[in-house]
Amino acid sequence: MLQLLRAISKQVCRNLIIGSMCLPTYFEIKLICLCKIISRCETKFNLKNKHAQFRTMLIPPDKVRKRLIIIFGIAFIFLAIQVRFHTIFIQVIDAASDFVVHGILATKVPLFFSLGHFFANYWVVILMILVVVSFLSFINYQVAAWWFGIMQVLGMLVTWLITFILRIHWQDGPQLGETIPSLLLMWWMQILLIVIIIVSHLVKSRNIQIVFCILLVSFWSIIMLDRIFSYNMAFTSGLGAMTFGYSWWQFSAKQYYEHAKHWQKVLKIDGRV
Repeated sequence: MLQLLRAISKQVCRNLIIGSMCLPTYFEIKLICLCKIISRCETKFNLKNKHAQFRTMLIPPDKVRKRLIIIFGIAFIFLAIQVRFHTIFIQVIDAASDFVVHGILATKVPLFFSLGHFFANYWVVILMILVVVSFLSFINYQVAAWWFGIMQVLGMLVTWLITFILRIHWQDGPQLGETIPSLLLMWWMQILLIVIIIVSHLVKSRNIQIVFCILLVSFWSIIMLDRIFSYNMAFTSGLGAMTFGYSWWQFSAKQYYEHAKHWQKVLKIDGRV
């Protein structure tokens, strides 16, 4: 509609000015001003449409996403090198965290460990992945549902490959230690991050979003502490899950934001992206 009015106003102004050999009249000046106003309105309207398109996408744009992938990726590579060569730095961190968890926290806050023990289970986290995939499909984000499920499977394969490189050792035959990064914690991180994204679309209050993020980070930390307490997981596996998991999330989000619409067209999947 704005484009039509703009075209009509321009054509009227052009005809009046060309047809008249004298200075523009008051009416002609008004039409020219109207043309400029319509042009400005059209620009604002297009910007609003562009921002509305961003809001409808599940994964919002992020200018620092590439930097976060690199930063957390480098942090994980540094940690992986330390783990592979079993350096003093890693031994001190694991020993100190083991003492804090078993000697202090387990006696001071046993309720948190009881809560974390329920969720520190692979069957629970797999069930939650299926719940997230089903929920995304239910709210008509079909592409996002496929993307989230596939990225968790790929993340599992990459985690196993990294673990094979870092943990393989010989002790009466080939032995493979616990996964690093911790697959369970990495999966929980992906679940909590996608929940944060969904909540950010539903709740516009910045303060509520921050409080919700703090609660989810605390929840993830409780699960990690219980893995250390109940399953003797090394603290470095939790650090690996944090650094690699966040880097993997940003990489996954980047792929979705850049290629979701293309996937939708190629695979002919209905719904929103």
